[in-house]
Amino acid sequence: MSYYPNDFIDQLCFSSDLVALISEDTVLKGQGDRFMGLCPFPEHNEKTPSFSVSASKQLYHCFGCQNSGNIFTYLQKQRGMSFTEAVEYLARKKGLSLPKTTQFKKDLTKPDYFELSEKICSLFEKQLEQSPATHSVRAYLKKRAWTKQIIKKFRLGYALKSNSLLSFLNSKEQRLAKDLGLINHSTSGNFYDTFRDRLIFPIVSIKKQVLGFGARVLDDSLPKYINSKESKIFHKGQIFYGLNESARYLRQNSFVLLVEGYTDFLALWQNGFQNTVATLGTAFTEFHAKLLKRYVGTVILVFDGDEAGLKASERSLPLLLKEGLKVKILSLPLGVDPDDFIRLNGRQAFKESLDSAQDLFFFILKRKQKQKKDNLYLMEEMIPFLSQVQDKSLRLIYKQRLLDLFGTDARLLEKTLEEKIKKGVKTFISSYPKQEVISDTKNERISIARALDSEKLLLVLCLDSEDFLKSFIDQNIISYLQTKEITTIFNILIDRYKKSVSLNQITHIILNEILETHLIFKSNYPIFSESDLKGEKKIFKDCIGFLNKRKKKAEANQLLASMKINNQEDIKSLEKVFQLTKQRLDSSENL
Repeated sequence: MSYYPNDFIDQLCFSSDLVALISEDTVLKGQGDRFMGLCPFPEHNEKTPSFSVSASKQLYHCFGCQNSGNIFTYLQKQRGMSFTEAVEYLARKKGLSLPKTTQFKKDLTKPDYFELSEKICSLFEKQLEQSPATHSVRAYLKKRAWTKQIIKKFRLGYALKSNSLLSFLNSKEQRLAKDLGLINHSTSGNFYDTFRDRLIFPIVSIKKQVLGFGARVLDDSLPKYINSKESKIFHKGQIFYGLNESARYLRQNSFVLLVEGYTDFLALWQNGFQNTVATLGTAFTEFHAKLLKRYVGTVILVFDGDEAGLKASERSLPLLLKEGLKVKILSLPLGVDPDDFIRLNGRQAFKESLDSAQDLFFFILKRKQKQKKDNLYLMEEMIPFLSQVQDKSLRLIYKQRLLDLFGTDARLLEKTLEEKIKKGVKTFISSYPKQEVISDTKNERISIARALDSEKLLLVLCLDSEDFLKSFIDQNIISYLQTKEITTIFNILIDRYKKSVSLNQITHIILNEILETHLIFKSNYPIFSESDLKGEKKIFKDCIGFLNKRKKKAEANQLLASMKINNQEDIKSLEKVFQLTKQRLDSSENL
């Protein structure tokens, strides 16, 4: 729960160093109060500096693209953080304690987990730095050819063969580390380090918090990779490795390279392909697809060229199409992963191969055709993909390619195909990995098509920001809602929120198990395109005002209808009062 007082926000804003923060993304030159540099925002690719930063006012402004704001808006636009995430990130960076202003139950152990994860990450880093030149971990790093800059930037570490972590932590920290799966105990009850003699890959959030770790053996023993277990701060199906560093490059390139592991990610990053993210050795999830949608319009899969890699590509396609993303695949030779390809062929060869990346739908279709499957059976297998395509033009292209398989019989099959597409194959999609979230809703989806625009806008704002949701709850705005469906959605939202379910998880439930439509993001509503936080607060206030007036009008109508009128004079008097009240309400409505 994250509502912070204005005086704390102001203190945090003016005590932070905006110049230093922006200097992480672009070179600023100047002296005194005014600094100039190339605009750091990816969508503005300029050659002459037009980006200005005022150190005293803690404000920035680009005279080219007109982007402007303070340190919070910068983190929101450039790093992809929410306002709350930006506040918490800056507070943690300055070592400030966050005000305890929330009225609902919260998990007070989370800060302890984050603090411990940071401490453990530093230990692993130190152990790698202190490892001798002849150590096997040094030989492995040399084999991978990662530079010192890459190792430092992504905070790679080493877990010793001994129980160094167990010895390093005090008793309270050991209990917390056990919760995070970093310490285990044997059947005899003895505790030991989970990661031993492994190269460590810290997994960091967009807010620069260490959430967990990936660990790789230094030889060919199995299991090759292991990750931190699922915990209160670590959920593999909701995280991409490297997104904390690559977020700004995704917007700049408008597409993302999606790989399967840490080593592939680091190989591509080191060779200049910073618009890359990696899954954590787990199946691609719906949450992953939604997260990518926030940054890009196109996804290029760069999975291993073996059968497992091809199957992983096929399973991810419906989830990505469902989010309206364009999906391509870079087909690598059998047995070759992206890291192998770069080391064997070089950066330029990889770049050229990206230019020839194939549409994944057509790639899968060709692959199935080579298996010499019956055309009708082939069509059945491709419908689950086709039914998820959101772009009507793209769906038409895919549909026509399927119908072309049948030559002169295509017209006879077109109607059948269209019916199957509309119906979709729900069992196919429901078999995909989802987050382990509890939902007591029925299978039938809820439509909010009948909801008032003000109700929809309030839902968008409350799902986007805990600050708006807290205000909604505190003011009992749910009593102002007019439509049954939107009230049901808000009841679910508030119930989960009061049970300390994260807003991200609640959004995931509402999107994937409850709502019929996914149009609950700001990008779907033009009114938000020009709005900053101040503008959003006005929208929030106006929506509440509008619904309150409608509620009062409805109550007045109901009261008048329920009154027992005994004579004509009473009727005229009541009608006059009602008309005056109605006129007053009507004159102030502006939504």
